[in-house]
Amino acid sequence: MLNYFIDCLILSSAMNHSEAIITEDNEIQNLKKNTQFQNLIADLNPNFKILKLTEII
Repeated sequence: MLNYFIDCLILSSAMNHSEAIITEDNEIQNLKKNTQFQNLIADLNPNFKILKLTEII
């Protein structure tokens, strides 16, 4: 899924401690299309969202 250790740490923290992550990172943004990731989120934090800055302003 993600190749970079730091990206994994940031995403994991966000998934476990917040309702959203705001990022422009393309690899993280691409997870929105990944069925396996969506299934994981549905179990861990169903309200979690991956957003771009332009989606919240």
